[in-house]
Amino acid sequence: MKKKNRDSIRIRILAAFLFVSICGTQPLCAQENAVSQNEAVKGFTMSIVDKGGKEKALIAGDTANLLPNGVVEVNNLVARIFGGGISNPDTIVHTAKGIYDRLRNTVTTDQFVRIDRRDVTITGTGLKWLPNRSKVVLLENLKVEYSAVDEFGVKIVTTITCRGNGILDCEKETVVFEKQVVISNPNAVLSANRVKVFFDKETQSIIRAEAYGGVKIKQPERESSSKRAIYYIKDDKIVLSGCPKIVQNKDLYTAERVTIYDKGNRVVFEPKAELIIYTETYRGDVKSES
Repeated sequence: MKKKNRDSIRIRILAAFLFVSICGTQPLCAQENAVSQNEAVKGFTMSIVDKGGKEKALIAGDTANLLPNGVVEVNNLVARIFGGGISNPDTIVHTAKGIYDRLRNTVTTDQFVRIDRRDVTITGTGLKWLPNRSKVVLLENLKVEYSAVDEFGVKIVTTITCRGNGILDCEKETVVFEKQVVISNPNAVLSANRVKVFFDKETQSIIRAEAYGGVKIKQPERESSSKRAIYYIKDDKIVLSGCPKIVQNKDLYTAERVTIYDKGNRVVFEPKAELIIYTETYRGDVKSES
């Protein structure tokens, strides 16, 4: 038998083995013997479906090795996670080697990972993917780059990094960043303990970002701090709450809520606004309430 036909048969047998295993039925002995453990199969592909039979993802690789207990090692893995239709996958995962565990229904790797979502690129080291829950957990060295064009046609790149895990939820269209999160672009740098980013399901663009715990924002003319901040992308505004404070030219502004518009060109303090003016020879308080 020619090698190409032999590989094709192996792929079909391996796919049948996985399909039967995923459905909870033990594979036939003939199927187990036909593809020996640790034998490489070229041109591997496998679909992951939900309980209703709808395809949720497609895993492909240059080669695949069938390991004990139904574990499959996939080399040069590319996983397409569907959300916008099979012809337009929302999320594409790339890594040099991935492990699919049918018993736990997980895909894991300790290799470098790149995830593409239209204008968003996510990279990191190590991954745990839970197909049934449509969640991808990146473990280390997380970095996100988001590209957008402003009203003047200038491309703006926003970068997000963190020291903890990143959790991508493909059903809720969110990404959560944990521990020492930093968001930076030419207009500002934001740092916080935790940040949650929300995507538009249709366009896959970022619609808002919520920052929690020790939030600090540095802009060319001011610095601010608060317990929480929400950045609305479309409206180009940042809402600070939880003891918000802004320092500009050494003067301190406070209120229960602070809204920064248009890259900082307009700031609204409400209610209970307070201004503390600083000078070299005198420091006084000017208060106003609303």
